[in-house]
Amino acid sequence: MVPEQQRLLETFTLLVANALERLTLTASEEQARLASERESIRNALLAALSHDLRTPLTVLFGQAEILTLDLASAGSPHARQAVKSASIFSTPPGW
Repeated sequence: MVPEQQRLLETFTLLVANALERLTLTASEEQARLASERESIRNALLAALSHDLRTPLTVLFGQAEILTLDLASAGSPHARQAVKSASIFSTPPGW
């Protein structure tokens, strides 16, 4: 093979290698972008679900707390036991 042909072949080989590397990097970049977008959508969905669940749960916890206070003020042993049992319904921290 003539030296000029060999250099031309090496040049083409390098160009093909560079093109393949760019394709690989582009595919990797696209996968990373999709993963980031998927994570953002997941976080938004969880935040919306969290809010939609917290609102009715907060009302339920509030009603349970009022019932607990009403039973405690009744003063009977049965009411006190009911208050003790109902303490699991107290509002969790951060709600």
